[in-house]
Amino acid sequence: MKQITLIDDDMVFLQLTSQYLRKNGYQPEIFSSWKFAKAYLEKNQTDLALVDLHLPEISGIQIIQEIKKIGSETPILMITAHSSIETAIEAVKAGAEDYIQKPCENSEILFKIQRVFEQKEKAEELKNLKETVSGQFRFQTLVTKDEDTKKTYQMAATAADLDILIYISGETGTGKEVLAKAIHSGSERAAKPFVVVNCAALNENLIESELFGHKKGSFTSAHADKKGRCEMVDTGTLFIDEVGELSLGVQKKLLRLLHEKDFESLGSTETKKFRGRVIAASHRDLKKMMREGNFREDLYFRLDVFPLHLKPLRDRQSDLMDLAQLFLNRYSAKFSKKFSSFSPKATKIMMEYYWPGNIRELEHFIERQVLISQSQTMDGLDIEMIGESVPKKSVSEEILPVTIPEFSEFIRGKEKHYFIALLKECKGSIEKAAERAGVHRKTIYMKMKEYGLDKREYRE
Repeated sequence: MKQITLIDDDMVFLQLTSQYLRKNGYQPEIFSSWKFAKAYLEKNQTDLALVDLHLPEISGIQIIQEIKKIGSETPILMITAHSSIETAIEAVKAGAEDYIQKPCENSEILFKIQRVFEQKEKAEELKNLKETVSGQFRFQTLVTKDEDTKKTYQMAATAADLDILIYISGETGTGKEVLAKAIHSGSERAAKPFVVVNCAALNENLIESELFGHKKGSFTSAHADKKGRCEMVDTGTLFIDEVGELSLGVQKKLLRLLHEKDFESLGSTETKKFRGRVIAASHRDLKKMMREGNFREDLYFRLDVFPLHLKPLRDRQSDLMDLAQLFLNRYSAKFSKKFSSFSPKATKIMMEYYWPGNIRELEHFIERQVLISQSQTMDGLDIEMIGESVPKKSVSEEILPVTIPEFSEFIRGKEKHYFIALLKECKGSIEKAAERAGVHRKTIYMKMKEYGLDKREYRE
């Protein structure tokens, strides 16, 4: 039951209001003098103070200051007569939540009190959410025993406060966005927005609009002005994922953004300043793309100021079970299961797998296994394979054939096997396969055509 302190020299008002509040589930304490109210507040906590703006011995502004000294988080509602509205507004500016004019209905007082508590609860929820989210992406939460990955994390932590452009490379699913969020959380911009634009997930014709915004009428479907991510980010961090998917024309505009710190929306001649920080990432080999003429040389060298590389999970064997345990704990809590560890069988199966989808695949795999298990009290997790999620052979048997083929032929074979497994898992859904693999739908279609795969063969 929330406790409300009422301070007013009108005893009739105090009695009637306290009775009404008590009937509506509150615990009121009434005082006709600031002297006695102060003595009470110094020894007791209160959830809200309802205070007359004009007490004989003290002004409303002084009351606010005194209450804030005693309990800085205590919300205050001021009560005032019609003749002192200006003073009431001054009181709100000084720290009161709101004011109530006399004469007033009890229902109005109740409404104002409830609104203050609702706003306080929302603010607390938002604060907790921000702390939870930022806590998930601190450098201390990044799991690794791998020496190379440790150095990458250390370099990222160093760069966080330097406010420089960072480029993160690595295969799909290695945790590039997680590292970008950790950099943002460790920087002076942590309280500002972290805005993501995934270039692989957007239609080629929409990427420019998503990044820079557009004016109404700038193209056929532009029915209203739209802010781009560069403007939405304000002074926060803009994470441009899969930057290698940008067309050469958009690459030129991105280069201007990075170099000049300004941009123009589509259909606009107004130049806007970019005040955010950029972190870019890609699973592609940008250097190779540059040599082939598919990526601007000047943009490549602009991005390559502070490069960070994340190794694939198959090259971080020492981290595999630690990451698996992290995901097991997370999804056990989410689905109200009581898994505590992995059985020897589960550990063996997971250590033998190649993990082409890297950490993202591992996380989704653990989530699925925890979700489908019917047990609530297992001490370990005996993984039952679904379809061909995990190969029966060990990694050494899988990747070292007796007759060594041409490297390109070997890679094509592995890639075909991956897309077959992907389509099986997603039951032929191109949209799900693209989301699962972290690539654009056109990449899935292209690979299906290249390897002669038909999505209909993988549907239920």
